[in-house]
Amino acid sequence: MIKRITIIAGLLLAVIGLLGLAAPYFMGLSLSSGQSMLYLSSGLMAVFFGLLAPPAAYRMFAIIVGGFYTALGVAGLGLGEPRLTMIPGQLVFETLDHVFHLLLGTVVLTVAWNGRMAGPVSAPATNK
Repeated sequence: MIKRITIIAGLLLAVIGLLGLAAPYFMGLSLSSGQSMLYLSSGLMAVFFGLLAPPAAYRMFAIIVGGFYTALGVAGLGLGEPRLTMIPGQLVFETLDHVFHLLLGTVVLTVAWNGRMAGPVSAPATNK
């Protein structure tokens, strides 16, 4: 499940990042080039880790990315009114961004934290 959620979240972030570069005001969003690059780079890294990394690595990556986006969402909702400016003109997050970050981060972090990494564990060998 962790692998699947890492890949799905990565694809979602990458698509939003590409949309932001091609059509920054798509569906009422206001995606700056910096924000689009953040989404695109974290999305491509998530897809990479989900497809090619061993279980411990993609679980750790999911915990880090989930924690980052959860913290970004909490910071945006707690500190932004309704706009949170991290880098003027490049990383400016609105209320919709905060909600997206909080939802994405919470789902990824919860699955990574509680999910299983590997298949069932075999019974230990007994010494006779």
